[in-house]
Amino acid sequence: PAVKIAVNLGHMLVWYFTLQLSLAWVCGVFGKEPTSLDRAESHVKCFGTLLAHITGFASINAWGSLQQIDFFSSSPWHAFLILPISFTGQFMLQRATDALRYNISM
Repeated sequence: PAVKIAVNLGHMLVWYFTLQLSLAWVCGVFGKEPTSLDRAESHVKCFGTLLAHITGFASINAWGSLQQIDFFSSSPWHAFLILPISFTGQFMLQRATDALRYNISM
């Protein structure tokens, strides 16, 4: 089970960083700058929505696989503990990428 959880969490991180890097590229953070702001905005909306959904489903799968280990599946209260754990993990990941975006932009 530990390998499956690690693979699922890695899968989620791959999609998370694909989302971040794709949006940075579309916005012109690296690579060439967009020639049209309207086109860049439509690309951000399109790719942002699509990749955010894929990342969200990968996240559900990753944290759900953690919920299936013996400790968490032994009772409903233990299963509920995944909520604050997943919230904390996602929040820390968001804060780290937010700080990185801030440092790149400044």
